Amino acid sequence: QFDFCLENYILSTVEKLIFEVFDGNAWHTVHTFTNQGGSIPCSAFNFDISQYAAGKVFMIGFTAEGEDTNSIYYFIIDNISLTSELMAVEPSAISDQLVVPATSQHPITITNLGPKALVWNAAGLPPWASLSASNGTIAGYGNEVIQLNLNSEAASPGVYQVQLTITGAGELASEIIDIQLDILDLVINPTSVNDKLQVGETAVWDIEISNPGPYILDWEVNLATKADWAAFDIESGTLQIDEAKVLKLTLDATQLAQGQYTTDFLFTTADGLIEKTFTVSLTVYDIAFSPEALYDVLHVGETSTYPLTITNTGLEAINWNAVITDNWANLSALSGTIEAGESVTLDFTFNATGILPGDYYSSMTFTAFDGELVKEVLIGLEVFDEDTDFQKIPIPLPNSWGYISTYIDLDKNGKMTLEAALNNILDKMVIMIGHEGFFWPSQNTNTIGNWNLETAYKLKMQKEGLLVFYGSEIEDKNITFPAGTHLVPVINSNPLSAADIFEGRDIEFAFSLDGLIYWPLGNIFTLETLVPGLGYLVKFNSETTLNFQNAKSSVNQNVVSIFENTTPWNDAYNTANVHLVGVSENAASALQIGDFIGVFNSEGLCTGLTKYVNKDKAFLIPVYGDDFSSEYIDGMKEGEYMTVKVFSNGKVIEVDPVYNTKLSNWDGLYVTNGLSQIADLKMSATGIDADEDVAIRIYPNPSNGIFNISGADASYQVIVTNAQGQIVYNQKLSSDRLDLTNQPTGVYFIKLIGNNQTVTQKIVIR
Repeated sequence: QFDFCLENYILSTVEKLIFEVFDGNAWHTVHTFTNQGGSIPCSAFNFDISQYAAGKVFMIGFTAEGEDTNSIYYFIIDNISLTSELMAVEPSAISDQLVVPATSQHPITITNLGPKALVWNAAGLPPWASLSASNGTIAGYGNEVIQLNLNSEAASPGVYQVQLTITGAGELASEIIDIQLDILDLVINPTSVNDKLQVGETAVWDIEISNPGPYILDWEVNLATKADWAAFDIESGTLQIDEAKVLKLTLDATQLAQGQYTTDFLFTTADGLIEKTFTVSLTVYDIAFSPEALYDVLHVGETSTYPLTITNTGLEAINWNAVITDNWANLSALSGTIEAGESVTLDFTFNATGILPGDYYSSMTFTAFDGELVKEVLIGLEVFDEDTDFQKIPIPLPNSWGYISTYIDLDKNGKMTLEAALNNILDKMVIMIGHEGFFWPSQNTNTIGNWNLETAYKLKMQKEGLLVFYGSEIEDKNITFPAGTHLVPVINSNPLSAADIFEGRDIEFAFSLDGLIYWPLGNIFTLETLVPGLGYLVKFNSETTLNFQNAKSSVNQNVVSIFENTTPWNDAYNTANVHLVGVSENAASALQIGDFIGVFNSEGLCTGLTKYVNKDKAFLIPVYGDDFSSEYIDGMKEGEYMTVKVFSNGKVIEVDPVYNTKLSNWDGLYVTNGLSQIADLKMSATGIDADEDVAIRIYPNPSNGIFNISGADASYQVIVTNAQGQIVYNQKLSSDRLDLTNQPTGVYFIKLIGNNQTVTQKIVIR
């Protein structure tokens, strides 16, 4: 290496500078510079003299010759140096494996081993490889780092090899890098799924996975986030090169509420090279109807009207249409729009004008989402001629209990079996319980036998239905009851005065399942009227005869206490098994108007709840026992201690009740059909869980799996565990609605962590 330049020259004469090497025997010309090419700027020149000098004692020489001595003077040579190598390149080989799509970068270091500046160039790359720079100049003894970029999207899956050549000093130096790229892929078609389903529907998608090579792939697929509504039929396997396999993806909306659902599946290979996310989005749409069916019974020429509420529980407005083809049914509107989360209430009218006696059953068809959603509301009308007497029994709502009875003489033509009496609702009821036993159609069990006109029954329904008895009234309207607790029927077609029926009789109490009571000792008389078709729980102290023939009719409507539960506690579930707990005037004086008083089982479930609304007046807390026909604990167990708490001014206050020892149930233990009275309330001086419980509220509770959460923001972590302590939900709070409809019915515990507090509450899914 040396620096050389020629500044002044005359083209009329020829001058040369000859660079030579002496190998010990002879001089060899390596390069000749001449003035005939014009001026030569001062720069470094590199020459390979290894063929003359390697392994020898050698000399180098410069000979100037020409016609003009003055021109020769301007040949300038300086900074002569020797080096064994001009350039080094690292690494000598690069290999990588990439999936589609992916890129990678690999550093390449080019080092100038000599003192002179080094000009370098690179070439020979295919489309799937590129360099951050393909040429440059490196100062003496310096280096430069460039990046080799590999891109799997620029070629199909396979094994690729190429040689990258980097030259320097006018190709006097040359280095080769061997490059290999393996491109792999697991092709998923389609790449994602977005579907819409109606509540209760399922869908199956064909998802093809294929291996285009170049190696055999062992694969598996797992849910990245928990979602019971999406599943593949095959979750692992092996794909040969160029093999394809079709997987079945099932989307199940049978246990989902209306809303948007998203989950991710992660496809991976055993070597860990391939990880692909497969996103599934599901829109579940529905409209809810209350009631879900409408039934009535009329005489020819009569009409009746009932409210029908349509609720849009989704996240977007819906346009709905209704079709009714029967002339005996009419709806106040046949189309409309319902905003997200809103409801509309319509008037549905049964019209028995112009039709003959008989049974008429049909349905109304509702459509929404451009016909994708189709729902039917069952309707039924039984029509009798004007001379036929009938009684429509007020059966309870779905998943609820009620006391029922009849004043129709079902025994006029012989004893009527329960199967015959309840034929219209056999497929809609759950169970009916009487004093003699129970009737459970789904279990093919009837330990009652025939309908007993001198008793009422406890009935639990699963769906809406219509129960009608027709015929003449019972003639003998006197019933004698032995001492004890009985379900008493109303055997009169007119509403009767409770006071006229019970006053002067040796009874302890008469209780209505809507929470009303006739209780002389407790000085509570909220039950004023006995309604035909209903039944009442009555405790007789001695044998007593009730006369329903001469009792006065009542025009007073019973006033049922309805209140919004603003406590942190769940709503008590009316199971029809009840222990009545009265609160005396003296005990009530310790409360403030608006206070809540609740009774709890050992698991912390609220089993009785009442709001105090009348100052210094005695009131009743119906405490409900466990419903044996359900799959979970929803009430008190026999003999279980009843814990009492008060919710007042945002504080939960522990209460030590003092019971009236004159009543048989004074020990605070739950007894079905029991009666207790709290004579005094001893409350703790301070409240517990006050601020936390008030700030955050979870409702309704129990629910079908949809819970509203108020008082918490997106900073809260929501953790839900089941009764076995397993975490079934663990996410940040993303909205004011928690959807647990994919969980089975039962008791759960929800913990909200945030804002420097932790709030834990029991919830029930039924």
